[in-house]
Amino acid sequence: MKQLDRYIIREMAVPMLIGTLSFLMMFQANMLIALFKEYPMDRVPPRAILQLILLKSPYFLQMTLPIGMAIASSLAVARLVRESELTAMRAAGMAIRRVLRPVAMIGLVIAALNFVVVEYVQPPSEVRSRKLFEEVLLLSSMGAPQANVTLKVRDYSVNVRAVAPDGKDRLILSDVLLFQRRQDDEVVIVTAKSGWYREGTWRFIQPRMNVVRGNTLINARAIGDILIEEKISISEYLSNQPRQDEKSLRELWAFVQEGRRTQRDTKVVEIAFHNRIAIPITCLVFAITGPMTALWFARSGPFLGVFMSLVMVLMYYNGFVIFNEILGRNGWIPPILAAWAPNLLFLAAGLWALRRAE
Repeated sequence: MKQLDRYIIREMAVPMLIGTLSFLMMFQANMLIALFKEYPMDRVPPRAILQLILLKSPYFLQMTLPIGMAIASSLAVARLVRESELTAMRAAGMAIRRVLRPVAMIGLVIAALNFVVVEYVQPPSEVRSRKLFEEVLLLSSMGAPQANVTLKVRDYSVNVRAVAPDGKDRLILSDVLLFQRRQDDEVVIVTAKSGWYREGTWRFIQPRMNVVRGNTLINARAIGDILIEEKISISEYLSNQPRQDEKSLRELWAFVQEGRRTQRDTKVVEIAFHNRIAIPITCLVFAITGPMTALWFARSGPFLGVFMSLVMVLMYYNGFVIFNEILGRNGWIPPILAAWAPNLLFLAAGLWALRRAE
């Protein structure tokens, strides 16, 4: 490594650290605010809240590392431009791409670090945070029922007017409707005033069954209590929390392969699979595009280039949401394109800007 490389890497080190940690703390603070805004947290120990935020930090880190990379690269290059060091380097016959080589190297290292975080640290951390969130949710929501909840339990579609947690892995159900379609065009409608869920077992108490064929009621009678063995994750059930982030790259691909074999819709999981690689590569993309904003705007003000790099990050994440959540999830573009399109577009823009700067 030459002296120029070490010099630029030193220029990037502190902004990289400060930028990453600052935005990480911002995400953590937003999560803390959301918890206290959505749930009564007076029953939850402060230690549990702190553990939950720390366990979610690897998930936040995958987004803050690219932001830190964008800030560090733009700040380092902006200082070189403002103090005419880049001009001196070019006068000595050095190409801009040579000056930016250590920036790209750092971007590649941070991208590899980001991949290690999302592949090896994030999945077990998400599993633990989900379990802890389940306990926090139950403690905070104790006695506060969820209204008009619908779910699938074995062959039944179940609608419950009110669901209230009753300790860990337990739910109390009120005013339950169970629907089941049979092959002979019959519809079974079961009503129960109450029921409960305990550690994988559903029980609907003193139900009444009605069997309808077309518009004709062919059977109506009271039946014995219904017991169904169907284990659920209460946190997922009550909060609808996604779980792709708990799986490794290999597990995601296995799920996609199994879904294709059974002809299930796997678009969301395929997007998550490709994002597992595409998101870390964002660090390398910002290592190229960040310096370009610094080159264009550094002489207009000491922090304008950095501000524009943050605007670029905001544009990237807006594009990321559009491609992933709208175009990809609705099947308007292939999942691989939904995941990689923002990187490809910004990388192309950065390379074009670099060529113009040369």
